[in-house]
Amino acid sequence: MSVISLVEASQAPLAAQAFYADGDPGPIVAALAHVPEVLEVTVPFLRTVLGGSSIPLQTKEIVILRTSVLLSCRYCTQTHTVVAGVAAAEAERLGAAFGELHFAWAGAAETRRPHYYRIQGPDLLIEYDNTQHGANHVHSVWRRPSGDFGGDLLARHHAEAHDSTG
Repeated sequence: MSVISLVEASQAPLAAQAFYADGDPGPIVAALAHVPEVLEVTVPFLRTVLGGSSIPLQTKEIVILRTSVLLSCRYCTQTHTVVAGVAAAEAERLGAAFGELHFAWAGAAETRRPHYYRIQGPDLLIEYDNTQHGANHVHSVWRRPSGDFGGDLLARHHAEAHDSTG
C-alpha cells in the first residue's frame, strides 16, 4: 500500500502554513499540505461534515467507518479505527452479512478519553477497549467464532482418512 508522507510545519508550503498556526493540524491536513489547492477546499468541507451538529460524533464515525469498509478503503478504515482495519481486510467475506453487523459504543466521544466499542455479527466479533490508564492502554480482540483456534483437526482427519461406511 502506498503511503503519503506527512508535511511537518517547518516544511509546509506558504499556502498551507495557516493550517499549522494552532499547532499540529492532524494527519489529514499534514497529508494534503502537499497540494495546498486541495487542502483549501477539503478542510472547510471536513469542518462542516465533522463539526458541531445535531448528529453525535459517534454516529458520524460509524457512518465514515461503514462507508470506508463498503468502499474497501483500507487507509480510511485504518485511520478511523485500528481494529476496523481487520474488518476491511475481510470486507468481501463480510459483504453479504454487513447488514447483520451491530455496533456498540461506550465512553467519551472526545479523543484521548476512555472509550470502548464492539462490532459483532454472525461470525465476527471485534472489541476495542481503551479505558485504562487515562485512555493510554488499548486491548483489542478479533474473533471469528466459527474458526477459533484453527478449526477441528480431529474431525477433519476422520472425514478425510476414515471410511464412514465401515
